[in-house]
Amino acid sequence: MDGKGSAVRRRREVKGATGAPAGTTWVQLRSQYEELPTSTKKAKPSFKAWMEKNHGADYSPANLRRAAERMDSIPNDFTDLLQLLEQLI
Repeated sequence: MDGKGSAVRRRREVKGATGAPAGTTWVQLRSQYEELPTSTKKAKPSFKAWMEKNHGADYSPANLRRAAERMDSIPNDFTDLLQLLEQLI
């Protein structure tokens, strides 16, 4: 990975992600999540749980499978990860 991927991810909009507001980037969503107030009595929910509750995100295996089937290319993040794993073997 050459570091360029993170900048691309920052600009990438959340497209077709169930429950994610159109035109919102993952960085914006993560920032909203990080700004949640924390309480000593109640733990902050995980990002995934927060997305499910606040944006109706659906991370079920069936929905993830449908999303993968609609992809017309393999994201660079996936191929970068595969290359990294191959180096470790």
